[in-house]
Amino acid sequence: MKIAIFLTGLIIDKTPTLEYIKHMFDDFARRNSLQIDYYCHFWDSTGLYPYDIDYQITKITVPWENRGSVDRAINTFKPREYKVSKFSDIHDHFLIYYKNKFKDNEWVQDTISMIEDQQFNKNLHPNFFIDNFKNPHHVFDKWWHYHVFYCRYVHVVSQAFSASQSKNLIKNSNEEYAAVIKWRYDVLADLISNNDKMIDAIKHCSDDSVFYTELAWEGNEWKEDLPYDINSAPVNKTISLHDGWWMTSNSVNNTLAETLLTKYSEVDDGQHIRFYKSIKSDEYQIKLTNRIQHNIIRFPESIPKDYNSKPWEYFHTLYQKNFNTKKQSDFRGPIDHCDERAKYYTIKYFNFY
Repeated sequence: MKIAIFLTGLIIDKTPTLEYIKHMFDDFARRNSLQIDYYCHFWDSTGLYPYDIDYQITKITVPWENRGSVDRAINTFKPREYKVSKFSDIHDHFLIYYKNKFKDNEWVQDTISMIEDQQFNKNLHPNFFIDNFKNPHHVFDKWWHYHVFYCRYVHVVSQAFSASQSKNLIKNSNEEYAAVIKWRYDVLADLISNNDKMIDAIKHCSDDSVFYTELAWEGNEWKEDLPYDINSAPVNKTISLHDGWWMTSNSVNNTLAETLLTKYSEVDDGQHIRFYKSIKSDEYQIKLTNRIQHNIIRFPESIPKDYNSKPWEYFHTLYQKNFNTKKQSDFRGPIDHCDERAKYYTIKYFNFY
């Protein structure tokens, strides 16, 4: 039986996750007589914005770390196909969203006209606004509003974009897989204790148009697991669906290759709510796998060498090491509260140095 695994997300160089993920899946394949084709999507760390800007000098950034090594990942997984995208590749999707969100706001629509005329598509240097516009403070405020909303949008949509690119690689391969699994470069799981659950899901994928993942909850932030069948969720309930990993049949993968990004982008809501609505709109049956995954997101600097031999012994220790400090970026505030930007409100207080 042959399956496809596509990997998405950011690669954090300070942790050796790639080799452990490969070992984890190789052991799983050996135990269950599986063949695996890997597909990889990567982000180019030089293309954070749709305009040229030295974000180290300007002190502007977005809440991602991306010091990953594409070459190391390719050497590790030896993918059948891979693709490298720039975050700025999402820009066209963003402009559609930005236009619609502020369709009655003349100030924003004027900003969009400036974007489409490529007035910001230049090298932003310390005197850019002063040198190029008669009213630099006014134009800067327009650009800053656009810039912050773009960062917020990419933060939410990048995972769906990455998954969509990977799904299309698999679809275009014309290979028939028993199941297609999405995974991340920073996630390990205990596939030994959960071997039977995982292989049963793979077998069922061959027969059913279903979507497997492990967790759903009411509202935007997780407080407790969904207490009822997600497929019978009341229409008035806000449902979030976990998107750290998932599994589908080959045919469902090929359909989602065409629909996921568009439907995900159309929903103006939280990341996991968007995910649920985009999957639900295709009317797939969603099956939750009873917490098959024991994962550590963004690992500590080291992982025990025998982790894959007995992962159940290390999960809680590694989790505590990883999450006992700061849980969100220093830039989360400015991005979430873009109207409260007094520090950056005009060029005078915008520190390019």
